[in-house]
Amino acid sequence: MLATRGGPGGWVKEVPQLKGMLLSFLICAVMANTTSPAHDPVRIAPHTEFMELTDDLYPLGLHPMVPCPMPLFLDIIRINNIRDEMANGLLSQEIATSKGDEVLRRIETFDATTWQGFYENEDYNEIIGLMFQSAVVVYCISSLQSISALPSSRRLAVVRQVHSDRLYLLLAQSNQHPAIQKSILWPLIVAGVEAGVRVDKRALVAELFMGQSKDVGTPLPSHAKGVLRTFWDGSDANWDACFDKPYAFVT
Repeated sequence: MLATRGGPGGWVKEVPQLKGMLLSFLICAVMANTTSPAHDPVRIAPHTEFMELTDDLYPLGLHPMVPCPMPLFLDIIRINNIRDEMANGLLSQEIATSKGDEVLRRIETFDATTWQGFYENEDYNEIIGLMFQSAVVVYCISSLQSISALPSSRRLAVVRQVHSDRLYLLLAQSNQHPAIQKSILWPLIVAGVEAGVRVDKRALVAELFMGQSKDVGTPLPSHAKGVLRTFWDGSDANWDACFDKPYAFVT
């Protein structure tokens, strides 16, 4: 259907009143590509078009399930693109490493205290901003190291440790804030993959997934937890070892 209308960008121009629907589709596709094999992402548009659509549609703010700050959402798209091109031989390791370092530096400079959030409560905006920042840092390092686009250096190990610790802390604290419970599924999935090496955090992740299954009202959290348990039982803790096929856990 998208192809007959000139792709997502053509659809926006032809049927602007459906921008909200296309935004939901865009978010689902981007997040699905984080939980898909690097070589087999969902390809509905070129990388540059994803970026342009985000600039056009994301400010609508119609995405309470994924209230990711827009700068971080754009960085997720950049990471997905590096994974895709590196895994499919379109990017050399040297260039992939340079791009990965650049994205990581950008994520680390994000200021969760100044972004224009989606909640009236500024405390919620800061919690969500910090949570997504740490989740995107962990996703960046873990997924790019999985395909050798980033090295296994001491510096990156420290950065990953610091942000995974903060991610687990904020997820644990989210139980105190029912208003943001429906907004933590993707950060929780990242925390679940990280629990492949953080064995001590598996019980917390499993408990939070139980809460998500009740709160979100879909079987997707239970499905995600099942995929993660299979991953935990394996011997390979790399990001891509968790996702043997494309998964769409975020709606």
